[in-house]
This record gives sequence, C-alpha cells and structure tokens, in this order.
Amino acid sequence: MSDVMLRCEFQMSLEENKKLILRLNEAFNTQNWDSLDDLIAQDYVNHSNNIKGPEALKQLMKMGKSAFPD
Repeated sequence: MSDVMLRCEFQMSLEENKKLILRLNEAFNTQNWDSLDDLIAQDYVNHSNNIKGPEALKQLMKMGKSAFPD
C-alpha cells in the first residue's frame, strides 16, 4: 500500500475573502453571534488560543466584545 495524502483545497477570490471578513466584523460589531454559524467551519481550529469549533470561537469573541465594548 502506498502512502498517499489526499488534500482538498479551496481557493477563495480576494473579493470573496473581503466579503467574508466584512461579515465577520459585522457579526462582531453587532453581536449577532448566530450569524457566525454560516461563516465558521465546524472543524475550525485556532492553535494560538487552543480553540476548537465554532461555539468556542463565539465564546472567545463574546469575551473580547465584553472586554472592549466600544
């Protein structure tokens, strides 16, 4: 059996990426946490903060908004 690594790649255009970031910022600024469900992958991992999954990211964002409300 040969060692084969299968990799799925998704490329996003610059414009699509900008739209995504604007939607993330809007969700954060308006505290519309439910809208993040459409923006964050179920297998999201943030190694810097040891966060796994969208719910953990939402909690981190809520803490950030609470600490810096304006």
